[in-house]
Amino acid sequence: DLLDSKQQLTYVANNDKLTGLPNRTHGEQEIRRIIKTGIPFSLFLMDVDDFKNYNDTYTHACGDYVLQEYGRRLLSLTFNNQYFAARYGGDEFILVHKCGHIEKNGPEIQKIRQLLNEPIYFNNMKVDLTATLGYTNSSPEMTYDDFIINADIAMYEGKKQGKRSIVAFSPEMKESILRKNKIVEILKEECSSGGFDVRYQPQVNVHTGEISGFEALVRLQNYSIGPG
Repeated sequence: DLLDSKQQLTYVANNDKLTGLPNRTHGEQEIRRIIKTGIPFSLFLMDVDDFKNYNDTYTHACGDYVLQEYGRRLLSLTFNNQYFAARYGGDEFILVHKCGHIEKNGPEIQKIRQLLNEPIYFNNMKVDLTATLGYTNSSPEMTYDDFIINADIAMYEGKKQGKRSIVAFSPEMKESILRKNKIVEILKEECSSGGFDVRYQPQVNVHTGEISGFEALVRLQNYSIGPG
């Protein structure tokens, strides 16, 4: 009837077709609602490690099954209403611990790690995939975009540390990325304007004390940024 059709349309509009989890739009709406409550929470952003390579190698059917399985595992955390989970897009998921901040290596972290590290089997084949998570704890002045950015930065840091990592955001992570981005901007600008010097460093023979050659070094003219 009309009511059933309306409910079905609402479900389709709010939920991801593959995993059944709330989709990105619905997830954002729910997280904004959680923010307005003022209750402290922690937001995770999760990414499946090397998913594209695995997906391309072992067929999209296997990739879809992996995403569905991770979706089921995250959904299992939501049954007691302590968590909210959504598919953010592609192989990324959002998980929100709605009732308080999570501490590094606290029991919640151990529970999530154990749940996600359980083997996945597709057609009797063990799927050797892992997931990396970054998370950030809430504070009153933060916006939805702040949470996503901070969790993404922490997840990127986790990728650098190795697979299966669950990493908490710290302000130093953002400062490091901002500094790196600034250096990239400077290098692009100076490449187009000729802002480099070539300097020659003598190479000395330690046995004779004579100069045996020179090493050519490129340095920025107008910035005190070392080659490292």
